[in-house]
Amino acid sequence: MTVANEMYYDESLGVSTYYKTDGYQTKASVTFTPQEAGACWLVVVSHQSKQQSSTHWNQNIQSHIYLDNVSQDTRLSCATGFYSCHINFCVISSLTAEEHTVDAKFYEINTGNYGDVKNVRLFVIKLSGTYQDPDCVTYAKSIGDGWYSYLTGITKIDQNVTPTTTGDYLVIAGSVLHMDGSGDGYHELYSQFKIDNVTKASWKMRKEHEVLQPGVFAKVYTLTGNQTYNFKITATAAVHSYGYIRDAKLLVLRLTDVFDITQETSFDTSNTSSTEYVDKINEDIPAQTGVYSLVLFATRSIATNHISRFEFDGSEIAVQSGWTGAISYKTPVQMIRVLNWTGDKTAKIQFKSSNGSSTDIMDSGIYVLGGTAGYKVSGSLSDNARILVLKESGWSLVANNEETAPNYEITGLATTDKVLVAAVKDDGEIKAYGNITPVSAE
Repeated sequence: MTVANEMYYDESLGVSTYYKTDGYQTKASVTFTPQEAGACWLVVVSHQSKQQSSTHWNQNIQSHIYLDNVSQDTRLSCATGFYSCHINFCVISSLTAEEHTVDAKFYEINTGNYGDVKNVRLFVIKLSGTYQDPDCVTYAKSIGDGWYSYLTGITKIDQNVTPTTTGDYLVIAGSVLHMDGSGDGYHELYSQFKIDNVTKASWKMRKEHEVLQPGVFAKVYTLTGNQTYNFKITATAAVHSYGYIRDAKLLVLRLTDVFDITQETSFDTSNTSSTEYVDKINEDIPAQTGVYSLVLFATRSIATNHISRFEFDGSEIAVQSGWTGAISYKTPVQMIRVLNWTGDKTAKIQFKSSNGSSTDIMDSGIYVLGGTAGYKVSGSLSDNARILVLKESGWSLVANNEETAPNYEITGLATTDKVLVAAVKDDGEIKAYGNITPVSAE
């Protein structure tokens, strides 16, 4: 494995409510010092958000990513009245080997409303190659409003990628639609994610729901070496319709030779009218090597009455409810971290109907990215001793090992936070050293 060994993580799963007067509020944060300078980094914020009393596009709760108190211009707006499952993301081109802080911030833009946010998981992952190298990562964004009409349409992102060798790539694409509010009657807006001009995912909104319609789509594709692929995020409109597309982002991340990949997928269309959950994917996934694994849940559904559910190891990760009114094309995505994965773990994507009428689901996948070695501390011993490793922030015990002189090595640590290492001999003598930074175990 060549990457993902250096990863930093924070989570805040409870509900937080934000008002405009709160300003930009940090929900999750990591402070770290890269082990080497110059690498590029992937930042992912997995979260659920909803907007209370939402009736217009200018009432929305926004997700933002900050690096060292500077916005990375990677807004994701949500104005739906139900909890939507999203990931916001960006790629940082390079970092110095100094202390840095990455924050997942949220902001309510409307004075009269408020937004709720929960299940926030922040990942900061070192990548193996250089920024915009197609054999590592390609990243594109276009955040500001792009106005268009039924006469013109618009291409928000147009990006070519030419890998030199064949491999599996995680592709994440997203955008947000909103009406411009002019005119009367029935209007519809559409946005599309395309590969080589073939639509892979689409989103739709109607005039009577003049709020922001967000969508983020994720799927793993195999890309052939020395072949150019064209990725687009576009928008079109029905006759006499006008609107905007904003917050468009694209990530094409190489997984082969980087992670150990386990894929459980079901891309065909499944249908149910049951009001009880039906399995789309229900698989036992074997133990993973390394200290931590990333699990990405992604699916796509059609119909207002659709409810999707993600589950891992018997615990509910998230539920995506339906839209009340116009047909909504939903693409819920969530990511979690699993430490020290032993034994089989059951992962599920389920769906049901909210009212007993038919609903569809397709393009579903559970992607496990594992094989990370984690971090270690090591040193010398004059005598056999018990080694205790305590994380200095909170003083939690992270290792308790019997070690034999003259050397010790404690592996399997999941953090590079400062630790205290204490050696306790059988006669009670203790030697301890603090302010130690664990290093890569690879």
